[in-house]
Amino acid sequence: MESSSFQTKAIDFQKKAEKHQKGSFFGNFMRGKQDRNDEAKDLYLNAANCWKLAQQLDKAYECYMKCVECEEDEGDSAPHFREAANCMKEKDMDEYVRLTWKAIDLYSLNSRSSTGASMGKECAILLEESYDYEQSIKFY
Repeated sequence: MESSSFQTKAIDFQKKAEKHQKGSFFGNFMRGKQDRNDEAKDLYLNAANCWKLAQQLDKAYECYMKCVECEEDEGDSAPHFREAANCMKEKDMDEYVRLTWKAIDLYSLNSRSSTGASMGKECAILLEESYDYEQSIKFY
């Protein structure tokens, strides 16, 4: 598929997600806010995947951060922080480190320390490659 078709799909998913998150007058009576947020989160995830396929990582990052906003339980947002961090890996190392720390903290709180540890190791290796040894040591 062409990148432009992925962009078109991503835009459609984002518009639908925003509409679901906002809700409508009648729809607000029929479904609760969390139901709307869950549907919006799924649509934002689809949009983020399309943006990644279209090589638009900034927009994918924005969608993952919208997924974080849609989560009811903060602990469930760890995978979204992880994906957002991966989108920022090439562009903004400071944001990558911040998001990785957040994801590691959330994984650790949810008894998934091994996932957090593997993320920390991956981040430390990346920081070593960019000669930021002080920050790298913190992740080890």
